Amino acid sequence: EADSRWAEPRDSHKEKKKSKAVALSKAEEQRKLERVKKLLKTSLGTDALRKPGAWMWAPQSATREHVRRAATVCAVYTLFAEPFFVAFDVRPVGAGALAVSTIADVILAFDMILCFVTGYSWLAADGVFKVEMRTFRVIFKYLRTNFLRDFIGALPLQLALSIIDPAGRMPEPGPLFIRLLELAKCVVVFRVLQHVHDY
Repeated sequence: EADSRWAEPRDSHKEKKKSKAVALSKAEEQRKLERVKKLLKTSLGTDALRKPGAWMWAPQSATREHVRRAATVCAVYTLFAEPFFVAFDVRPVGAGALAVSTIADVILAFDMILCFVTGYSWLAADGVFKVEMRTFRVIFKYLRTNFLRDFIGALPLQLALSIIDPAGRMPEPGPLFIRLLELAKCVVVFRVLQHVHDY
C-alpha cells in the first residue's frame, strides 16, 4: 500500500517535468523561428522588397511597351541572323552585321533588366485580373519563368567573337562551341510567340 501511495505523486512529478520540457522546447523553436525571420528580413533590406517600390514599372505603361516591342523586333532579327551565320560559317561577320547584332543584344539585355522591375497581371480567385507590383514577387516570378530564355537570347556572341577571334581563324572546338551558343539564342522564338499571343 505504501508503494501504491507514492507511485502516483512520482508519476505526476515526472509528467510535470516532461510537460515543462516540451513547453521549453516549443518556446526555443519559436525563438529560433523569430531569429530566422529577422535575419531574412534584414538580408532583404527590411520589407522594402515585399512592398510596391517607386522604381517598379506598370506592365501596360507606354514606355515599357515601346521597349518590349523593340526587344521583340530584335528577337526576330536574332532568330534569322544567328542561324544564317551558323549555316554559312560567317566568321567574322561584317562591320554592319556586327553593329546591328550588338545593338539588338543591348536592347534585349536592357529589356531583360527591366523585367526585374516590371509588374505582372494575374487572375485572382474572384475572376478579376490584378497587377502584382511587389518587388520580391516580381523578381521571383521572372527568375523561375523567362529569365534563362532572355539571358541566353541577349548574349553578345558576335561581339565576343569579333574580340576573341577577329581574323576568323580560331581552331576547333572553339568555333563549334560558339556556334552551338548562337543556335541556343534561337530560344528567342518563344519570346516572339509570347508577344504574338499577348497581342
